Amino acid sequence: MFTRWVGLKPHTIMSLLFVSLPFSVVYTLFVRRYAIDGLFGAIGDVGPLKLGSLRVLARRRPRWYVTVWSALLAGGSHLLLDTFTHQGRWGSRLAGFDETLFEGPTGSITTAQTLQYLGHTVGSLIGIVLFSLIAARHLPMWYGADQVEAARGAPVWIHGRRLVAAAVSIAAIGGLIATQMRGVSPFFFPGFTVVIALAASGGFVQALSRR
Repeated sequence: MFTRWVGLKPHTIMSLLFVSLPFSVVYTLFVRRYAIDGLFGAIGDVGPLKLGSLRVLARRRPRWYVTVWSALLAGGSHLLLDTFTHQGRWGSRLAGFDETLFEGPTGSITTAQTLQYLGHTVGSLIGIVLFSLIAARHLPMWYGADQVEAARGAPVWIHGRRLVAAAVSIAAIGGLIATQMRGVSPFFFPGFTVVIALAASGGFVQALSRR
């Protein structure tokens, strides 16, 4: 969507370097400095996900080049996987994934489409598991258990969770309405609005928590 606004084709090296990478770096730096403590302090732990432990990232942020390489690795691997999971791209054609795998209720489903759906589902589950392991085990090793506990116990604005929930809900609904008006993706545009809402609401909570 945004790559088209700046005249670049999506899912290309150019869009990775001039759209995805700058956005990822700017967004990450903003969240780490101004929003991460308030955001995860307001959300707190969610089941096995020790999200409150991520507040420790506000105390000692990773080096800037770690952010750049992480964004490049994430974006580059995304581009590579998409060549095999999106019908008509060179990887899918080369591997024969454009062939129909089975007939679905809305028409033919190719191997590439099946891999795409499985990738979203399985990849999300793997991401949740890794997120849980990092927050519960690795952060105490990297930062020290005492620092993590201190960050988890720091005061947070009492209405923070309500603010974050309201901001995310409004962003998601607004994003869905916008997709109908502008004819854009019903998944990615609402996802983008939610991502912005998380950063903005986290920033407000963090500022109010430190008053």
